Amino acid sequence: MWYERYTNKLVGLLLKPNTIFEDAVMSVIPKFLASLIKIKMNVKINIKKTLLPVFYASFRQRFSISQAIEYLREKGYETHSAKYILDKIRQLNAESLNEIFDCCREVIFTALDKCGHKKRKCLIAIDYHDKPFYGDKKLGHIVGCKRKASTNFAYRYITACIVEEGIRFNLACLPVTQLDNEQDILKKVVQLCRKYAEIGCLLLDKGFNSVSNYKLIEEELHEKYIMPQQSNEKLERLIKSNKFSAYTLFEYVFNENRAEEYRFGAKLFYIIAENGEKYTFVTNINADDETILKLIMQCYDKRWGIETGYRTETNFWCKTTSKSFNIRTFLALLSFFLQDIWTFKNYLSHTKIGTHEPRAVKIINSKTLADFLTAVSEKLSFVWRPIQKALMFCEFCCDAIICKLKKAKLVSC
Repeated sequence: MWYERYTNKLVGLLLKPNTIFEDAVMSVIPKFLASLIKIKMNVKINIKKTLLPVFYASFRQRFSISQAIEYLREKGYETHSAKYILDKIRQLNAESLNEIFDCCREVIFTALDKCGHKKRKCLIAIDYHDKPFYGDKKLGHIVGCKRKASTNFAYRYITACIVEEGIRFNLACLPVTQLDNEQDILKKVVQLCRKYAEIGCLLLDKGFNSVSNYKLIEEELHEKYIMPQQSNEKLERLIKSNKFSAYTLFEYVFNENRAEEYRFGAKLFYIIAENGEKYTFVTNINADDETILKLIMQCYDKRWGIETGYRTETNFWCKTTSKSFNIRTFLALLSFFLQDIWTFKNYLSHTKIGTHEPRAVKIINSKTLADFLTAVSEKLSFVWRPIQKALMFCEFCCDAIICKLKKAKLVSC
């Protein structure tokens, strides 16, 4: 691809001795993003006066673009006005932005590959992420949601990420509106995931409970999945009448009272946890014994990794009161991408001390689904922690941006 030179430049800088990661990234990524926008949308963006201030606002805790501009100008740096920058971003089509940030993600994964990370089977979680909205509820891109932060409305994104410790990279992030078909969106997310990882098993929450989604994942996408099943009167009656034990797999027919074309047979397994809580999951994994069922439960517990990612992503979120869907989409996709750069930094740091190898080898060498589930659910022999916290990474990136603003131009590619 034409952008291989950017990847090679990034990797070349990272492999140089005494290179500061943040300086290397800020020398390449903003210029790459500006080039993509110029090629894909024919919108020319000044890197120094327009793009770097947006990056700065995203790295500064809860800063808006206006606050970032005001701060940078007080320090003597020349930038465009906040209004000019927002007008420029407003020109960027939301659909094209999905493609642009996917290209950015591809650069990161290509760099990862050159730094030793290979594409392999992974546990991947898919979920909806809502950003609370307090403005005009009649805007077409706003969706209703569970009450959060004193509102029942939000901008919604569907995301997918690897939930294994140390490589929690976002594989997809797409805006979702009321007009989008869930099956089309889910199919697109899975296709994006396949670009960067082999899907060992999909972990979804009960918000995806529907026969249409079960059929899509099983019959069209042919992926293994685990999903909590919402309780209903028929299910409760079935469990109670059969007096199921702690780990029980059973057949269940959805829409049993409807015409045959609407019916769908699935495997459900019933679990009584150690604390007495009772759970029911739907899956297409063949579980021959209690051991496999326990592995399935242990693997699903890792879904919390995507929720942790959402909390971390707020460190890279640029505040805005704009109602423009294009602006909000750009800032949202940028925040997830910047989070991936932080994950990249920590991956490289852990690779240097060899903490990725033992379990990665077991996962790569797994021959069956049971071997894979055993490997990914295995507890690490140490507590994995980011070597560099998100807030510290943001501060270092801000320093790198200031350094670039002082110079006449970025490092050429």
